[in-house]
Amino acid sequence: DVAYGCAPLNVTFSDSSVSNEPIVSHYWIFGDGATASGNDTVVSHTYTSPGIYYAYLVVTNSIGCKDTSFEIIIHVGEPPNPSFTFTPTDVCVHEPVQLTNTTAPGDSAQYFHYTADGGFLSHCYTDPNPVWEWNHTTGVQTIELEATYNGCPGSTTLGPITVHGPLAHFYTEGNCATPYTYVMHGDIQDATYWTWDFGDGTVITNSTNQNPSHTYANTGNYNIILTAYNPSSGCPPDVDTVKVMVRDLQGSFTTGAKACAGDSVLFD
Repeated sequence: DVAYGCAPLNVTFSDSSVSNEPIVSHYWIFGDGATASGNDTVVSHTYTSPGIYYAYLVVTNSIGCKDTSFEIIIHVGEPPNPSFTFTPTDVCVHEPVQLTNTTAPGDSAQYFHYTADGGFLSHCYTDPNPVWEWNHTTGVQTIELEATYNGCPGSTTLGPITVHGPLAHFYTEGNCATPYTYVMHGDIQDATYWTWDFGDGTVITNSTNQNPSHTYANTGNYNIILTAYNPSSGCPPDVDTVKVMVRDLQGSFTTGAKACAGDSVLFD
């Protein structure tokens, strides 16, 4: 039922063997020196020490035929004690931050997972030294590092890191009932004011409205640009762009008004 985890790890093994004759004997080899025999089709075993174990089953049926299963590999670990550093500790949005793993080599950590920026920080799980640019959250925050050994996790949290805005994000919403009108849904953080450029010549400057709506006069493709400002933070303006494709689809067709039976009729 489990193939990896922390010691002591209790594993339940279930027989899935098939035989034309009844199976009368099960011999379980757990890989750590322990075995079990009898006719139980479900057994449990506890691995008390970290390591990699190869478990398998030998069955015997009523006419004396035997078969050996494939091995199941069981990984048993202990919690690592991860540690790391990061620099710089005070940044603007989109400014790179170097995360450096300092976990002791003898700690057996195999995989690493940093968590920050509202859960958006991502990196390869085999890379303990990623670089990340905060792009979803501003303010004073912490960073967590979780490391695993044979599926057994250990974690540590460091901070603070201070992320300054402005930060500009938005998405648009439209519908077929009013195809020329779009509503903006902004996520604008640590900004004093911002500008909406709707791509058709209409620009709203010095705005503090995160959710404006705009109605286009004509169909077409338009790039909506949101630019956020915070002069007091010392950070540059932040920009987000979304393309909208304004369409007003109208289906229609023509055909001849009369036809005789058997005639070909053109629908256009």
